Amino acid sequence: FLQISLVSRNTRGAHQITGEIYRRYPEKFGNANNHCYLSLLLGDDVDALEQEANRIVEAFPGSPTFLSTLALAKLLSGKPKEALEAMNRRGRVPLNHGERALLACILEASGNREDAKKIAEGLTEQRMLPEEWELLKKFRLV
Repeated sequence: FLQISLVSRNTRGAHQITGEIYRRYPEKFGNANNHCYLSLLLGDDVDALEQEANRIVEAFPGSPTFLSTLALAKLLSGKPKEALEAMNRRGRVPLNHGERALLACILEASGNREDAKKIAEGLTEQRMLPEEWELLKKFRLV
């Protein structure tokens, strides 16, 4: 059901599912990360979620997905340089459309509009969650 919600771009439905999964299996960091990411996109308490993202990354410092969530938390809390550091820690792992959108927004917030526009080029609304697309719009990248 989670994958169906994500593919159908139903962030709220996916958020409800990840919340239930996280409540049932809080020891699984992937569950915590998924719920944290969606909570950030939906505008929940950024300070608390930044702490949660830090906790998750401390447990698994090399996880690219977890680092993307931390980068989103840092961006939304007004720390674009720290967000960029988190994205750089991902290494050369390919980015999905949502992660490319996030990186473009981070670059824009860091004052690097030229690279931000390059990263955002070719992104399509249908290949990401509506809130990820809105983030691109907020940073005037679409």
